[in-house]
Amino acid sequence: MKKRSVAAKTVMMALLIMYLVFLAFPLVWLVSTSFKTPSEIFSEHSTIIPRRPTTENYRSAVVDRGVLKGALNTLKVSAFSAILTLIVATPTSYFLARRQSGL
Repeated sequence: MKKRSVAAKTVMMALLIMYLVFLAFPLVWLVSTSFKTPSEIFSEHSTIIPRRPTTENYRSAVVDRGVLKGALNTLKVSAFSAILTLIVATPTSYFLARRQSGL
């Protein structure tokens, strides 16, 4: 096996860190914006760290917009789909396991 030099490992690590920052930035921006007031979101000089952090956006989403009702509906549909998949897949897999292969 070929051993990598310290310089090659350092360059590789730097590239991986830059890629990680590139991928993480949208998530950081999303979370940061969720704690901003509407006036701060639409201001000309946007910052990553909110000046006056608030949880009002979360309260509004849960209480006024009914996000929990949507989440409960999603949970119901997902559970129904999983149960239906098990009901159909279990006998099918049993049949496929027991059948004589003609290969």
